[in-house]
Amino acid sequence: MRKTAIAVLIVGLTIAGAIYWVNGENSQEDAALVENLHNSKRYRLEIARFGGKGALMAAEFNEWFADQWHGRRLARSIALITLLVAGISHWVATHHQNRDK
Repeated sequence: MRKTAIAVLIVGLTIAGAIYWVNGENSQEDAALVENLHNSKRYRLEIARFGGKGALMAAEFNEWFADQWHGRRLARSIALITLLVAGISHWVATHHQNRDK
């Protein structure tokens, strides 16, 4: 399990680093244009008018969640998930080893 944790950590952080390096400032500028559209008062009023505050909150969450899977934010998301999986794998290996003693 410890070897698995180390392998996950190395591969995941390498992939996250590559994604972060490939996605430069241009992709962030494009994301800012879309974000400005979704943050406009007219857009928010139309969503609230058709579906109420619940629809507005759902749309905001959906936009936030979808935004985490593009560009440099994707790299950060992958790095975080990698750290969580490697940490859990290491914890399981340590816990399992201590239980066997």
